[in-house]
Amino acid sequence: MEHDLLFNWNPGSTGIWMTVLCAFLPAIRFTFAAISSDSDVQSLAQRSIAMEEMLTQFQTEFGAIRIVDRALNSIKLRSYADCTTELTTTEMLDWHVFFHYRH
Repeated sequence: MEHDLLFNWNPGSTGIWMTVLCAFLPAIRFTFAAISSDSDVQSLAQRSIAMEEMLTQFQTEFGAIRIVDRALNSIKLRSYADCTTELTTTEMLDWHVFFHYRH
């Protein structure tokens, strides 16, 4: 290509441009990856805040269960335990998927 007059290739300036492109293109790629990762982290943070609110609500409702003659209401206790287990398992799976399968 150096001797092709139609292409008009100047080997002296090619090295400078290749250096610029080799530095610039990966920087742009990592910038977009960081922006994408930041939005994912924000959505996980919002889900974690929602989970904290739900667990606080469960704690309040759990504390309001009345003990009658030293017997607990096992049906309500089981319901709260099931909801808490489902909520924490879902949150754990979200974190697992985010950190294990992200690019």
